[in-house]
Amino acid sequence: MLSYPLDFHAAALKDYNSWFNRGAQNKAEQTAETHGLMIELMTLSGAPDISCKLA
Repeated sequence: MLSYPLDFHAAALKDYNSWFNRGAQNKAEQTAETHGLMIELMTLSGAPDISCKLA
Protein backbone atom coordinates (compact mmCIF):
# COMPACT_ATOMS: atom_id res chain seq x y z
CA MET A 1 0.00 0.00 0.00
CA LEU A 2 1.33 3.43 -0.90
CA SER A 3 1.93 5.83 1.95
CA TYR A 4 1.34 8.92 -0.20
CA PRO A 5 -1.75 11.05 0.42
CA LEU A 6 -4.48 10.25 -2.07
CA ASP A 7 -4.55 13.75 -3.58
CA PHE A 8 -0.81 13.59 -4.29
CA HIS A 9 -1.24 10.23 -6.00
CA ALA A 10 -4.17 11.53 -8.09
CA ALA A 11 -2.14 14.58 -9.17
CA ALA A 12 0.82 12.40 -10.14
CA LEU A 13 -1.46 10.11 -12.15
CA LYS A 14 -3.02 13.09 -13.93
CA ASP A 15 0.44 14.43 -14.83
CA TYR A 16 1.48 11.03 -16.15
CA ASN A 17 -1.69 10.70 -18.23
CA SER A 18 -1.23 14.11 -19.83
CA TRP A 19 2.44 13.33 -20.53
CA PHE A 20 1.51 9.94 -22.03
CA ASN A 21 -1.27 11.45 -24.18
CA ARG A 22 1.09 14.12 -25.50
CA GLY A 23 3.58 11.41 -26.40
CA ALA A 24 0.93 9.35 -28.19
CA GLN A 25 -0.29 12.42 -30.08
CA ASN A 26 3.24 13.35 -31.15
CA LYS A 27 3.88 9.79 -32.31
CA ALA A 28 0.65 9.77 -34.33
CA GLU A 29 1.57 13.08 -35.96
CA GLN A 30 5.05 11.81 -36.82
CA THR A 31 3.61 8.63 -38.32
CA ALA A 32 1.10 10.58 -40.41
CA GLU A 33 3.85 12.94 -41.56
CA THR A 34 6.10 10.02 -42.53
CA HIS A 35 3.28 8.35 -44.49
CA GLY A 36 2.54 11.65 -46.20
CA LEU A 37 6.17 12.00 -47.29
CA MET A 38 6.26 8.39 -48.50
CA ILE A 39 3.12 8.90 -50.57
CA GLU A 40 4.52 12.15 -51.97
CA LEU A 41 7.79 10.50 -53.00
CA MET A 42 6.02 7.52 -54.57
CA THR A 43 3.67 9.81 -56.46
CA LEU A 44 6.58 11.90 -57.76
CA SER A 45 8.39 8.76 -58.89
CA GLY A 46 5.32 7.53 -60.78
CA ALA A 47 4.35 4.70 -58.45
CA PRO A 48 0.62 3.92 -58.13
CA ASP A 49 -1.27 5.71 -55.35
CA ILE A 50 -1.39 3.51 -52.24
CA SER A 51 -2.74 6.04 -49.76
CA CYS A 52 -5.94 4.04 -49.21
CA LYS A 53 -3.88 1.05 -48.01
CA LEU A 54 -2.01 3.11 -45.38
CA ALA A 55 -5.15 4.54 -43.79
